[in-house]
Amino acid sequence: MMDNNVCDPQDSLDLGEGVRIFLIVITAIIIFVALSGNLLVLYGAVFRHAVKMESIDLIQIYSNAAGNVLLVSFYFIPIFITLVQDRYTLGDAWCRFSAYFIPVTLMVYLVMMNALGTVLRVWLLDKPAKVKSNIPLSKIWGINLAIAILAVSPSVGFALRGTRDECFMVGKLSCTARLQHDDHVLKVGWWVYTILLIVLPLVVLVCANARARRIITKMLANSRTVTREQKVRVNMTLCSVSWSFLLSYTPSVVVWLMKLGGWEGESNGIEPKWCLITAFCLPIAAVAKPFIIYISNVKFKEYVNGLFGLSRRLQGSRISETNSTNAGSQSQCMRTS
Repeated sequence: MMDNNVCDPQDSLDLGEGVRIFLIVITAIIIFVALSGNLLVLYGAVFRHAVKMESIDLIQIYSNAAGNVLLVSFYFIPIFITLVQDRYTLGDAWCRFSAYFIPVTLMVYLVMMNALGTVLRVWLLDKPAKVKSNIPLSKIWGINLAIAILAVSPSVGFALRGTRDECFMVGKLSCTARLQHDDHVLKVGWWVYTILLIVLPLVVLVCANARARRIITKMLANSRTVTREQKVRVNMTLCSVSWSFLLSYTPSVVVWLMKLGGWEGESNGIEPKWCLITAFCLPIAAVAKPFIIYISNVKFKEYVNGLFGLSRRLQGSRISETNSTNAGSQSQCMRTS
């Protein structure tokens, strides 16, 4: 069932040395921003209690940050190594692990966990605080574990039955996933896996966020104590969550469905180009999530500002603005007198 296919060089995507260097820089920036941002969220939430949220939401924050760290570490860093070395040197075992197991498993886990978490938050929006506090956290962790097992189990089968194909990115040897269309078991399994565990939860996630946005907007519209800035922040947060997941996972899902439908690309290298697009879209949610938390959570924003000295700078700028305003008003008064 397994074979090692090395694609013809003329069928690969040769983007040139300049593009390779550009991709190395972009990859390094993505790795640095995603890793540092999500590790900062994990450290601040777990050890510094810098994220003020309900316990149910905190579990989702932990899971998101940990999943994003794993995705960048085990999927994107190998891409970076391959780009730097200009050839694939990580071996067949790592190819199966990074091309099948890691991206597919984490996509399913993150999408399903965020979809169920969003649905639960929407359900709790109009419930009293007593209902929220009575939900046992052990059940939430249990659901998380069940989602993780559901995401991992089929991916093991895909990694064992799939084909290693050394045709990826810039025309040099690397690794990507390719389906064998005579393997009907794998094909049917991938159809079910893609539709039920990725596409459907992604639709639920977007719809639940839209529903939450409508409910919260109506609640805030009737409140006299909520500022316009807070309303804008809530809307921007909910929209950012939906768009980050859509931009991350939609290209991969589209390419998978096209492959399942029999499309294998053309000899001019269109399939490697699509693989390039999906690879660089996948970390969008991992990069965006820390910024979304920074914008939406006041306590985490204060923690980050204090950590990097931004709060002192902001206070200093406010003091200087106040002093300049007072000096201007005093001079105006002197001229008037």
